Amino acid sequence: LHAFARFHARHPESHFTIAGEGPLLAELENLRDELRLRDKVTFAGFLNGPDLCRLFQQSHLFLHPSRMTGDQNQEGVPNSMLEAMATGLPVIATRHGGIPEAVRDGVSGLLVAEGDRVALPEAMIRLASDPARWAVMAAAAAGDVRENFEAPAQIAKLETIYDEALAVRAQRPAPPAAINA
Repeated sequence: LHAFARFHARHPESHFTIAGEGPLLAELENLRDELRLRDKVTFAGFLNGPDLCRLFQQSHLFLHPSRMTGDQNQEGVPNSMLEAMATGLPVIATRHGGIPEAVRDGVSGLLVAEGDRVALPEAMIRLASDPARWAVMAAAAAGDVRENFEAPAQIAKLETIYDEALAVRAQRPAPPAAINA
């Protein structure tokens, strides 16, 4: 919300929609109001597949600023981010967990350090100010998901791993014959 407030100061026509539910909703609503963004930030709650797809189609960016928790827990590759990328949304996210495995910094999105309240809105402003770069990143995001995360690609990668494991096993010498006494 702080990053959007800075972005919104440069782009007052912008709107931020947060999809999902969680225990921080009341706190986030209060922060939205403190930042005087009541009419510019919507908390959409949980969205089913078709509604989420509509939101992606109406959007220009997908923000996913994750951070390490106090107990050092972190997420893998977020499905919501992959779904957004598949629809052609460039991502602005943090270098966290599995996110850099899916977002190629400067190619399919922009990555910033966790908790960097300056870099996140700057990345948003930079991308919003360059429609040609946005279009290239949008196409790259969709292509990367197709190439690296859809089922056929994942099956092919898994089959390659199995083939390599079988080849290594076939090269091992046979175990010695048991000796009967």
